[in-house]
Amino acid sequence: MMTLAQNAPDPARQQKAREYSKLSRRLLSLELGIGAILLLALLFTGVSARLVSFLPFASPWSAALYLLILVLGYGIIMAPLGYYQDFVLPHRYGLSTQNVIGWLKDKAKSLLLGLVLGLCLVTVIYWLMEWLPSLWWLADI
Repeated sequence: MMTLAQNAPDPARQQKAREYSKLSRRLLSLELGIGAILLLALLFTGVSARLVSFLPFASPWSAALYLLILVLGYGIIMAPLGYYQDFVLPHRYGLSTQNVIGWLKDKAKSLLLGLVLGLCLVTVIYWLMEWLPSLWWLADI
């Protein structure tokens, strides 16, 4: 039978976990801040309007292409932070043994799945807006 003292967590390990958690929260805050700044810049600099003006025609496919361009641009800008946050940091704290190739494969799969689902969703939403314009106000309820 084990006593309570034998089950007590290691203080050094707890300290390491607190450090990892604190750093992870800071990185998440940084990621959210950068995302907000990029969104505001996209809206208030006119980049969004210029991007829309380059699209060939107004349709659900144009909306999907717009989303694709934004997601890929955001991914490129955030790649260094993502690498540090999702690969370097877990390795530093002994939480991962995955190699870079495996990590890149997982990131590529995640990006591909997110793009496919996101593009399908945006296309369907814009198709419904085009097909049922008189009922689109119901979405505001």
